[in-house]
Amino acid sequence: MEKKRLSTTGEVNKVYDDINKYVDEYIEDWKIKPSNLHKYFSDSKKVDSFLKKYKIDDIHNIKRVLHDVIEDRKHLEHDGIMKFESFSKLNEDLGKIKVPASDVNHERVLADLYNTSIGHINTINSADHYYDIKDFGKEISVVIYSEKDVESFKESLLPILIAETLSTNIDLHKVNVGLQSGKEVKCGLSVDLKGLISEDKLKESLAAKLPTEKVLPIIHSFINDYDILRSGKNYAYKQEYKGHHIWELKDKKAG
Repeated sequence: MEKKRLSTTGEVNKVYDDINKYVDEYIEDWKIKPSNLHKYFSDSKKVDSFLKKYKIDDIHNIKRVLHDVIEDRKHLEHDGIMKFESFSKLNEDLGKIKVPASDVNHERVLADLYNTSIGHINTINSADHYYDIKDFGKEISVVIYSEKDVESFKESLLPILIAETLSTNIDLHKVNVGLQSGKEVKCGLSVDLKGLISEDKLKESLAAKLPTEKVLPIIHSFINDYDILRSGKNYAYKQEYKGHHIWELKDKKAG
């Protein structure tokens, strides 16, 4: 049976919301650690059973979503922070990631790079910077970001990172106080970072850690996670050209 592909961002968001809820329910009901749940779901039959239980096994790439959510839970368990590079959940209401729409300048760069005319550059979605290049029987799908677009992405990313950081709770349930036995002492404490860290200082620190070469892999993840449920597309970074960064759809057949 052909799997259902989601057509809108709202549908994608709902699936991620549902998966997060189902995983949290599973962890709570069975009192299982995310790391153990990760091991449990290494068995594909158990994954299939979980998806069928919640009647979501008919969605294209749903196993990828489940894997991403459990990876995030495991990361939280081990480090106490959410993976900043994970953009599986898109929240339109908060308007989290904002990048100016692409325009004719992006088309000109693509026409020059692929040695064709603007007439062969088809805009698929200017808001998301998606284009198709059709020339002499070949079809290439690309995503293009200018340096300004990358900077805009970074600026809209920073508030997300700040919010995630300030919502972090540091678990001090056990600490190492230098005992010769190497055992940790139970303290039963936790520290909420909100109110303890200056948002301005945090923003300054995070911004310094996000030069272009660090932002590009995040955009790469964002582009591919955005499409994983809707179309299953996989874009690979091609190159930087005239101050623009281009990702090209892999395994796109000519015709």
